[in-house]
Amino acid sequence: MRILISNDDGIQAPCLKVLLNTFSKITNYEVLVVAPSFERSTTGHSLNLRRPIQIEEREKNFYALDGFPADCVLAGIKYLWKDQQPDLVISGINRGGNLGQDIFYSGTVGAAREAALHFLPAMSVSLAVEFNDKFKDVPEDFTFAVNFIKELVLNGIHKLIPPKFFININVPYDQKILGAKITKHGFRNYGGSVIPFQSPRKKTFFWIGTNYQGYDDIEDSDCKSVDQGYISITPIGYLTKDYPHNSELQRLLDKISL
Repeated sequence: MRILISNDDGIQAPCLKVLLNTFSKITNYEVLVVAPSFERSTTGHSLNLRRPIQIEEREKNFYALDGFPADCVLAGIKYLWKDQQPDLVISGINRGGNLGQDIFYSGTVGAAREAALHFLPAMSVSLAVEFNDKFKDVPEDFTFAVNFIKELVLNGIHKLIPPKFFININVPYDQKILGAKITKHGFRNYGGSVIPFQSPRKKTFFWIGTNYQGYDDIEDSDCKSVDQGYISITPIGYLTKDYPHNSELQRLLDKISL
């Protein structure tokens, strides 16, 4: 069993070592970590196409790359493990939930999606801790989530992820876990703000804010399930579903003469 691990919190994130140590102790498991050399949160599915990327082996099977999370997955499957592909790609465990439309912004999810684009089983994993939670960012904070992922892997989760799909997992933090549920996407309401300020040289800059204002009350959504105390498991296909208004769109196009 070969597992490639990445994240968007950066190579210094403590959960990487926890995952590496957990799976490396299992007989016949080979683990490779390739993660950004510094935090790359909210970089989505970005790739570096206009500059060279440096990769550095910090210790055995533990690499830092000065790129985005998707770059890290590519480096793992096309360079370091180019002769034998991983059986599973795990991206995370992220500090903070990736729920609802967060999947479009998340570098953690972007790394898993990149693996899916190459027909590899993948999962993105996040610990749904909020900024106001008493979170110390130490290995113990990730213990439950790591053990849950370990059980999924030992029970063959990679065999249940079809080509062109990956799964997005969110684990509640600091509350009683009631179980695990297969969920659908919810919607989080962000009061986005753009706050301008001037530098001493009279240049205008902006802070972009994402003031969280709760989620839509959608039954069996990832947002609501995590809030209720369930681990959310959302299968994601990178090809979108059929557009519900194809016939109306076609009639509109028929009216337009080109």
